[in-house]
Amino acid sequence: AQITLPYGKVLGLGGEFYCGLDVQGEEGRSVFAATSGGVVAVETKSGYGKIVYINSIEGDIQTRYAHLYSSEEENLSWNVMVKAGDKVLAGQQIGTIGSSGDTEGGNVFHFEVLKAVDGQPCSVDGTNLEQVNPLQYLTYIIPADLSYLSEPFAIGVVPEDILGAYTDNAVSE
Repeated sequence: AQITLPYGKVLGLGGEFYCGLDVQGEEGRSVFAATSGGVVAVETKSGYGKIVYINSIEGDIQTRYAHLYSSEEENLSWNVMVKAGDKVLAGQQIGTIGSSGDTEGGNVFHFEVLKAVDGQPCSVDGTNLEQVNPLQYLTYIIPADLSYLSEPFAIGVVPEDILGAYTDNAVSE
């Protein structure tokens, strides 16, 4: 896995601020939820392509996963595997890498972390959110029970993530 666009000012984008990070990957490779929580939206959005929004269990952190694979004709098993209202566990597959939306350099996975600023649950429209550097929310220590994090593109967990909070609704493989 290689980060192709980092969070922050990117000179190649005319000095614009880049609010997430892009990871180059092979089309069809799995994308995993970085935190347990609830899927609040799945949509196709200009620039982002197919995007999944997941609010943490506490509702104060939102993770976004964009440029996911999306097709109505080919490799249907690669499509997004969750829908709004679903509960997910950290490490659960939610989709696969694609090239939907505007991507730089082919197949990438775009990851964002946002934090609520008003004590209310994170909104999909972003009105109560501020961007956070995704790298500061990743963990580099991988305990045995979090071994899924060693898989490509399962990039981390939000601190204080409550694994197992939604075990009743976990997807079994």
